Amino acid sequence: QQRALQCYQESLRLFYEMGDTFGMVCSLEGIAEIAYSDNRLEMTTHILAQTDILRQKIGATATLRSERKSQENIIALLRTAIGNDSFDTLWATGRTVTFDQILSQALAMTPPPELQ
Repeated sequence: QQRALQCYQESLRLFYEMGDTFGMVCSLEGIAEIAYSDNRLEMTTHILAQTDILRQKIGATATLRSERKSQENIIALLRTAIGNDSFDTLWATGRTVTFDQILSQALAMTPPPELQ
């Protein structure tokens, strides 16, 4: 997980430098999956809400069936874990924070202590 996080963060930096929005979306979604597996539910929800905005801006939907299913599964698991009302509130908050805030959080994320 630590190596995967490092790879996603590095790809996020590179896609940001190149201005590749779709690449940033894919990297952020990978980081969101790691955040979810680390039980960072608020961060996961915020990142996914922001990637939803970015996908809408560039007209990109989840292209692969497995990609769509993965996103749907994580959102359903988040709703179950934190409740619909809390999820809706966190999702709305994630949609109002700036992309730069999400970018900073994603790049600053560290693996849990047991993996460091």
